[in-house]
Amino acid sequence: MYKIVDRRITFEEERVTVYDLQHNDGTIFENVSANRTEAERLAEYLSEKDVSPINLADVLADGIDNEIGFDIYCN
Repeated sequence: MYKIVDRRITFEEERVTVYDLQHNDGTIFENVSANRTEAERLAEYLSEKDVSPINLADVLADGIDNEIGFDIYCN
């Protein structure tokens, strides 16, 4: 099960919120999105598909590398 964790960071002298994913085993994948809705949908999708934290980095990297965004995971 994944949940989102929001975090405030300073980016180019501005405070912004970014969203991380946290698995119920405590594993955290940082800076998944700056968009809360996208992060929530991704967390829901990954939870439904029961994606292991071990495979999470590969799943997210595939989405980024293919420039498809995460919408493909969230439909």
